[in-house]
Amino acid sequence: MQLHVSAAIAVLVLVLLGALVLDEVLDPRVIAGMVVVLAGVALTRVRRRAPVLDPLPVVAAAKS
Repeated sequence: MQLHVSAAIAVLVLVLLGALVLDEVLDPRVIAGMVVVLAGVALTRVRRRAPVLDPLPVVAAAKS
């Protein structure tokens, strides 16, 4: 559980540090890559709920 949060924070921090300290270019392609990675982390965090099934209709017994 904490690994997902660490991965999300690491992506943000490392990209920003690279831009600030190493003067790396922070262009739209890098930002798009960061968004894709964060979306992947978010998808692993989302839990699907089981679909709610309608109960079977009650069939009245046939009168003879």
